[in-house]
Amino acid sequence: MEVLEHEEKKDKRTIQKLQDFLNSQTLDGNLTLEKAMNLLEREEDTWKEKRITPPSYIALPFYHLFGLEKVIHFLATYNHPQATKQEDYNNGSYYEGFSRLLPILDESERKLCKELIKPHLKQKELEKGDIISPFLIALDLGMKDELLPIVESWKSREPSIRYSYSEYRKNIIFLFQDSETVKRQMRKIGHLLKSVEELKLWIAITQYSDLEWVALSVKTVFNDYYNEQYKEMLKFFLGIKAPEIAKPMLHLYGIPKLATETKNWFIECPYFAIEGLIPAVLDEDKKISELLSKFYNLCSLEVTEKSSSKKRTNIPQRSKKKLKMKY
Repeated sequence: MEVLEHEEKKDKRTIQKLQDFLNSQTLDGNLTLEKAMNLLEREEDTWKEKRITPPSYIALPFYHLFGLEKVIHFLATYNHPQATKQEDYNNGSYYEGFSRLLPILDESERKLCKELIKPHLKQKELEKGDIISPFLIALDLGMKDELLPIVESWKSREPSIRYSYSEYRKNIIFLFQDSETVKRQMRKIGHLLKSVEELKLWIAITQYSDLEWVALSVKTVFNDYYNEQYKEMLKFFLGIKAPEIAKPMLHLYGIPKLATETKNWFIECPYFAIEGLIPAVLDEDKKISELLSKFYNLCSLEVTEKSSSKKRTNIPQRSKKKLKMKY
């Protein structure tokens, strides 16, 4: 009962504060951006409320109330507080807000947007607490030439699924939608694919030109303690019927616990397997040759065992005659 009364009083205080805020504005819409942001960041005495994440459509009324310059400032600088414990790697509310706003902007306004967003595009690694929305807005405006030097300045790292903050960088790289740029920069920052969604996006952009990165990602996710994602990733990977997948698939076959599933691909797609592996054999790829030898020996052993088993079942049994014992 006391809890309900407390919640009711809290709601009334919140409503009253909102009403006071609205009553403080003039009828001609003289609403300042600072007041709006203060409202979003409000605290209730000692009871701290979670900071409100504005819905994406707030960009439209903000544009009409405050003008383009202020709304770009808002979208480029307003971020989730650490108190909410939210890991929003997209800053989705703000980026999507600009995506809603973009169609109604004319050429002169779009040009102004580019000038307004440029100061927010700084060379940094985009770690925890940084805001990604300026980079996403810039890509929406087609500012790839301005962003590429920043992306190329990011540090080189070993391949891993443990770089939690590479999510920021990954989202920007994918939006370039250029196969060579995506492959080069994703490998550079060491961001391995961690879900079937990322895998599909990677293949949609790069086609089949770098399936080795996919195989390495599946292998790394499989070897991780929390490895449930690998099942969907491997299922999708096995569904690809193309010669380009043969070599990376053979590397996955080298993992004992994945051997059975990956072996079936070679049995079902022998022509793709041969076409994809011949170049590696001709180049005297030692690792591929060893895996092929292992695969061949295993298949030969299975054929031999099946043949032997079949012969045993076909051997006619000798008729047993009853022997009469004479005493």
